[in-house]
Amino acid sequence: MGAEIGLSLAASHPELVLSLICEGALYNEFGEYGLFNGTEEEIEHKKEVMRTVLAEREERVFKTKEEYIEEQRVELIQQGLWNEYFLAFFEHNLQQMQNGNFTYCYLNHVRTEYIQKYWDVKFEQYYKKVKCPILFLPSEEEWKDERIRSSLSAFTGLLNTYEIEHIENSIHAYVWMQLPLTAGEVAKKFISKHDE
Repeated sequence: MGAEIGLSLAASHPELVLSLICEGALYNEFGEYGLFNGTEEEIEHKKEVMRTVLAEREERVFKTKEEYIEEQRVELIQQGLWNEYFLAFFEHNLQQMQNGNFTYCYLNHVRTEYIQKYWDVKFEQYYKKVKCPILFLPSEEEWKDERIRSSLSAFTGLLNTYEIEHIENSIHAYVWMQLPLTAGEVAKKFISKHDE
């Protein structure tokens, strides 16, 4: 949600933002610049299907943080992604319940409320108002997706100054943990060009 928050701030208070890095906010969920486009009826049907999936999401419970971290570690090792930066993230990804067990900080009812509002966001309305330079960091999968590249092209057409940096093998929302030095260097280079 960081890109959305930063974009909203840059659009509503341009005097406060010198430059912006968006790893997200590259496309809408629905509509002309969305992952899914169709008639109003088709879009509403798609939302209903997605609501059902969200409602079925299991709120996991763990006896210890270590149990959760180990589960995540094993999964990421299998994918060849595990490193110390993921550890720091997962250590802060749970909250303790009254009974002493742990569950996610990002509870399903919060996720559902957020996602349903996100469905109606039209990022082009924000990009029209942004005055600062923006660095876009699409993931490998996003960069290969023709629909996402098309929406990104439309959004960049609304900006005065922007750069797009595709970091090879990057994964959406994970790049800062997955490839922190690479992503950090790209960010530093961009910021140094636009820090005045």
